[in-house]
Amino acid sequence: IAYFAFNGNAIDSSTYRHDGMVSNAVLTTDRFGASNKAYAFDGTSSYIRLPGTSQFDQNSSISILAWVNPQLICGPGIGCYIVWRGDGQGAHDPYALYFNNNSVGIRKDVGNGTTINQALAPVNNSFQNKWTHIAGTYDAVTHNGKVYINGIIAKEEIFTTSAVSYTTAGFLTNIGMATIGLSNDPIGGFKGSIDEVRIYKRVLTPDEILKLS
Repeated sequence: IAYFAFNGNAIDSSTYRHDGMVSNAVLTTDRFGASNKAYAFDGTSSYIRLPGTSQFDQNSSISILAWVNPQLICGPGIGCYIVWRGDGQGAHDPYALYFNNNSVGIRKDVGNGTTINQALAPVNNSFQNKWTHIAGTYDAVTHNGKVYINGIIAKEEIFTTSAVSYTTAGFLTNIGMATIGLSNDPIGGFKGSIDEVRIYKRVLTPDEILKLS
């Protein structure tokens, strides 16, 4: 669906050109030390808003990948979002890749939007201030949610309720933050740097994810 290399901008390098709109995030060095090749987020008001295209309205199989360099590992609470799609209500997140409860993983709110399915792999403070490749996949056929850390499966869960029955057209899609409320107020900000965000409308194989990590 999209590939954001963040080479000096938030242009989508896929054929779809779903270019992002940057809000308070600033260019920074990537994992190779190259300047202006990743974006830094302040954890408070920084995010990149993706276009309102129907191609982001993926409610079945999906893969989300990113390189992240977190300055903070979120404990229990709202979480710190790497990639998020939702409508500003509590829950109602068709998919998200995020840190929460000292873990990182993929989330999918199903049913009427209040049933939260997650596959979360525990992480600790050793992940802070270090580039790590994170990937989350969900298979609508097998109902498996998987989390990969640096190309290796770190957690796998069977999502017991997998169908999204609420209407998701017109939802927002962000990198670096979620929103909540009628005014779409910022919440769940990621503090640190993000690079090479990829979103697929299919499940990548372990070999594919390893090659991208």
